[in-house]
Amino acid sequence: MVDLSDRKNRRTRGDRRGFSIMEVMVVLTITAVMIRMALPSFYRSVEKTKADIAIANLRALWAAEQFYWVENRNFSSDFDALNNYNLLPPDVLPAAQTATPAPPYSYTIVSYSATGFTIKAQRANTSALADAFQIDQTGAVTGSVTLGDGYVILPPTAY
Repeated sequence: MVDLSDRKNRRTRGDRRGFSIMEVMVVLTITAVMIRMALPSFYRSVEKTKADIAIANLRALWAAEQFYWVENRNFSSDFDALNNYNLLPPDVLPAAQTATPAPPYSYTIVSYSATGFTIKAQRANTSALADAFQIDQTGAVTGSVTLGDGYVILPPTAY
């Protein structure tokens, strides 16, 4: 007769020292699938945040251009002149474009006159010319950025 109270003859869950290789493989597979499903959404969120920052920087440049126009009756062609009002974020200035790491967008004054201006925020590290936002003297932001998976980021329609 077998004595069930004898610990040597009985295997309990408490005697196990770890997980089997199959259990570890199942957990790793499920984790990898979940990460694979979440990465595109995370990437889109990061790019949307960068685009939102670029649009906010364009609005700061618009405000600086308005201040410049009030004093000079002409819009500026130079970021340094606009920076005299201390309204510009540091990453829109030309010195920031050569910094490491470079900001995700580069900013240029496309056109200017006594009656209007256009400033462009071009997505860095891309060859697509359409990957840019623009703002004009009316404060209207236009343009879009297309991600590698075809997702298009548009500026907000109104604030």
